[in-house]
Amino acid sequence: RLKWWHFVFFVLGLICDTWGTSIMFEMVGGMSFDIHGITGVIAIVLMFIHAVWAFAVLIRKNEKAIMNFHKFSVVVWVIWLIPYFSPMFISMAM
Repeated sequence: RLKWWHFVFFVLGLICDTWGTSIMFEMVGGMSFDIHGITGVIAIVLMFIHAVWAFAVLIRKNEKAIMNFHKFSVVVWVIWLIPYFSPMFISMAM
């Protein structure tokens, strides 16, 4: 069941991930167009959509949408794991 505190953490996660990504962009001189860079941008865009959708679902108070929101959350989380773990797998392959 989606709750307001979930929304708060979705937004905080988006802020922290975007902030950390921007710091890394500065350190390496921009985005890399590899699996890590592309899926990272996709993950941040999905996190934004996820937070906006959570807000809309909570405002509308649609009980069915509130109860089923977690299905989209799992998809976003799995996609987010790709850029999270890809540097480790790439380093292990080298």
